[in-house]
Amino acid sequence: MLDFQHVRKAWNMVDLVHFFGTSTMLDFRQKYFEESLRSYCDSYNNDLTILEPENKHQKLSLESLKKEFDEAYPLGFVYGLLQAHV
Repeated sequence: MLDFQHVRKAWNMVDLVHFFGTSTMLDFRQKYFEESLRSYCDSYNNDLTILEPENKHQKLSLESLKKEFDEAYPLGFVYGLLQAHV
């Protein structure tokens, strides 16, 4: 099933920040944040290889993912607040 209630084009890091901020508890983030980012990075690189095998772009490193996540955090946080159903 596809749900097109909220379709948009955006920086994937904003979605990642939004996910962590609205779908996980603090204790989970404290224990599994690094492992979760590593899993995301591995999956992203694997999917990129499958979808674009001829693509010669450099794969996403965990360090660059963390940097982008930190840069996207303020925007993702605000987006999460705007989407909150309080």
